Amino acid sequence: MRDLAGFAPTEKGAPDEMSDVEGWLAHHFQNQTMPVSFTLDDQPSSRLLRKWKFTHTETIVGEGTRKRTITATDPKTGLELTCEATLFERSPAVDWVVRVTNRSGKESPLLEDLQVLDDRFLKPESEKREFILRHSRGSRAWSDDFTSIDTLLTPNSRHTFGGHGGRSSDADLPFIWQRRIA
Repeated sequence: MRDLAGFAPTEKGAPDEMSDVEGWLAHHFQNQTMPVSFTLDDQPSSRLLRKWKFTHTETIVGEGTRKRTITATDPKTGLELTCEATLFERSPAVDWVVRVTNRSGKESPLLEDLQVLDDRFLKPESEKREFILRHSRGSRAWSDDFTSIDTLLTPNSRHTFGGHGGRSSDADLPFIWQRRIA
């Protein structure tokens, strides 16, 4: 049996892949950063989050699994953005969920364009391998529903994933896998 990243329970990700994940986590899930973006009352999150209060926790949730939780709270509106990242000791993978909660008891400003992954994947100039993004089709009642797709991430490319008509997995499943290829 293999996990979603293709690893058997006795296998472990390559050391460079595990290091890449730890580096990515250190950059995006510590201090006052998250790999998300949104607008609140027509203001971009890149400007807003600098003024929000952040808390961090990390717990062990099972053998070989940790959960890192970052909560950002807007002192002005009471809006709370929580990002729970699950880390796997044996797989170079991160799974996260973003939750938005209004803690103020009154109507919040309009929250729009929430992107649960808004990031740039950068590599040193000396690195010859390119990034590849593995993802899956959603279901539109077609014969190729849920098939795996590999997309080469060329320099300055941009990829947007999402559902249609309020269905989260209508066009794309909300799971991706990024890695470098030779």
